[in-house]
Amino acid sequence: MKYSRYLFTSLALIVGFSVHAEHHEEAQTQLSPVSMQVNLCSLNDGASFKDIEKLDRRYQKWMIENEVERTVVRQTPLMFAQATDEPFFLDFQIGTHEAAGRAWNLWMNTKAGQDLNEEWQRIANCQVRLGTLYRKFAAGLPEEGANRIVSINWCEKHENKSWQQMAEKHTFTGPGAPGGGHAVFWGVMVPQVAGYNLPGDFAHIMTYNNMEDYMARQRWFDLEGGADMYNDYNTSYATCRGPNLFAEEILHIIELP
Repeated sequence: MKYSRYLFTSLALIVGFSVHAEHHEEAQTQLSPVSMQVNLCSLNDGASFKDIEKLDRRYQKWMIENEVERTVVRQTPLMFAQATDEPFFLDFQIGTHEAAGRAWNLWMNTKAGQDLNEEWQRIANCQVRLGTLYRKFAAGLPEEGANRIVSINWCEKHENKSWQQMAEKHTFTGPGAPGGGHAVFWGVMVPQVAGYNLPGDFAHIMTYNNMEDYMARQRWFDLEGGADMYNDYNTSYATCRGPNLFAEEILHIIELP
């Protein structure tokens, strides 16, 4: 799929991705990194999202029964810069490295896992990638079934900056919340497996409860000094392409360490 080079899928956390803005007093910063699997998918001919929804329910039951639960979210493009040959969606599975390993073992080596895999292959054409999500800010847990707005911005580190310097720069100190006080999650996603052709070294992921909150962020960016901070970052630390926006649905949620 031509669009695979523009996205790293899955991803997307908590995943740390989504949280309630009204719980900023419960916000946590500098949480431990988590494993992120991203499935970049398009529907096969004759398949529909109703088929995917049925498979979602089966997969959720399978995770619970086998004690390999991860947070699962689905994203569909809302404002996406790159033209694509066909509609696509991203499924992110976020959790501990141990849960991911056990899930893959069961998926590959049990009849139930292989049955689910065959059904998945029948419905969708998916490319799988693995990465690490460094959670920088999160405020609470979203409800299952909740819908959010996610901004993903791919960046390339400047050669004169070390990764240690980048890590220090990517430390949220508050007060309030990122994105001019309007984001409910901020994470840095780093591709690890099958990510060689992606459009950057890492991506900033920021989640908002709705478009009204995102447009409040835009006001902060345009009128309240946000653009100056962004331009300074692009001058001194990394070159970023600019965000794409996605609509996100929380399919399954767990609390991560």
